[in-house]
Amino acid sequence: MSSDHPANSDKRKYYHVACKQTFEEIGDGLVRVTTADGREGIFKSTGQWVEGELTEANLHMLVWTGGPRLPQDFRYRWTEIPIDISRPSGWPEHLERALSK
Repeated sequence: MSSDHPANSDKRKYYHVACKQTFEEIGDGLVRVTTADGREGIFKSTGQWVEGELTEANLHMLVWTGGPRLPQDFRYRWTEIPIDISRPSGWPEHLERALSK
């Protein structure tokens, strides 16, 4: 997966190498998915098809592209997520405070 959006744009756009599809945020939680052969579909970030020839898409990519943006404090690779088993949330104290903001 690689980022492919202009620096001056706040819209997210990604190309998923394995499925050879482009996922492009178009606003209001909607994502345009385009296949390598040019077929397109519009989906909600929840996975619901809205319109277009393409009627199925990778749910994880839809959420990543059109779902809520994570605060900077929570932008970790999955293998780097800090865990504090002594806290109910599992997050270290400084991150748990950020959750309550």
